[in-house]
Amino acid sequence: MNPDKLFFILFSLMTVSLITSCSEDFTEPYLYENFYWPSRDEIRKLCTNSEGNFFAATEGGLYVSTDKAKNWNLLTNFGDKKLDVTDIIITSDDYIFIACDTIYTSYLFVSSDKGISWNKLPPEMYIQSIEMDSHENIYLCGSGLKKSTDNGNSWIELYTGSIYDACFPNDSCIVIGTYPGGVDGQIVYSTNNGSSWNSTGYIVNVSAFYKYGSTIFVGGFYGEDTGGGVHKSTDSGITWVSCHLEHLDVSSFTTNKYNVLFISVLWGGGFIYYTKDSGETWVNVYHFNPCLTLMKDERSFLYGGIRGGGLLRSTDNGMSWRYGMVK
Repeated sequence: MNPDKLFFILFSLMTVSLITSCSEDFTEPYLYENFYWPSRDEIRKLCTNSEGNFFAATEGGLYVSTDKAKNWNLLTNFGDKKLDVTDIIITSDDYIFIACDTIYTSYLFVSSDKGISWNKLPPEMYIQSIEMDSHENIYLCGSGLKKSTDNGNSWIELYTGSIYDACFPNDSCIVIGTYPGGVDGQIVYSTNNGSSWNSTGYIVNVSAFYKYGSTIFVGGFYGEDTGGGVHKSTDSGITWVSCHLEHLDVSSFTTNKYNVLFISVLWGGGFIYYTKDSGETWVNVYHFNPCLTLMKDERSFLYGGIRGGGLLRSTDNGMSWRYGMVK
């Protein structure tokens, strides 16, 4: 083959490869794409369903967006009454579970038609969070730990006592954050699916667990002397070590498309951080508004819900963040 022709072919292939690799992070078309938040309702949790629709659990009800946060509709006003939606989880077949607070108790609702209609489920208990294991069994954390294997129609009690959140390292292990009366929280675990429990003796006021490969991370609320920051376990939740940031209230976790771990922070200075070394060091990338929750969509854009109302978005893998306009 002619050397000049060979050089041209190789050069063309290298150029195409370079353009393709760079285009994965080419977000300029999206930088000024409008995204909105329709009210001053505070976003407690963000998630997506199988169609890529966004759902936001808020103090004013459950909102849905079918166009990547350009427009939002309220799904759960239940007549004239607005419900304070504290948590949401969506199964792979698009069953939506939401926990709603009232003055006296919490209620659990489920929708099997993407939020068009809702059914109230047992049990009536205080619900702090809703979680799901790898088999899509549903767990309620709050005034105890309850488990359902039939989409919430029936429940079994696995733990009595106040707990905040739960995590499932494998098919037999459950890790929970407990709040014994009048003392700091601690982490408790079971290796037999909740038949018996053991205390780790590790003190942290658990706000949220996050499974990150074979490592479990937990965020904590900062108490008078301790309890905040980020902590991790590499042995299914039995032993734990601090990943620093003990003075921060850490509220949620997510990853970008390169599996870099991000945290949101409610109080303590700096409100979104990331780590590239499994929690040894942290970089603050957003410091304007306390952030309650983080989410990644199917485009690997990152979103954050702001305390006091508002929506954040990052189109560059979490390195910079924009504030959504309020309609």
